[in-house]
Amino acid sequence: MQRMRDKKTEIAETLRGLRVGDVQDDTSVKGLIEHLMNAYDSLCTQEKLWAELLENLNKLEKKEEE
Repeated sequence: MQRMRDKKTEIAETLRGLRVGDVQDDTSVKGLIEHLMNAYDSLCTQEKLWAELLENLNKLEKKEEE
């Protein structure tokens, strides 16, 4: 999960560095921004699913202990 967080941070820093207002007419930059935003969203979804999986595993372990 830490690796996903690191990648999200890297993507966010890259997006901030693109300075969207300065390059609004550059379609390649717009495409890159869209790609990075999609990657960020995918990582968020993966992180959420991993957290849910770990939570479910924890619940199963507690049930086994009972």
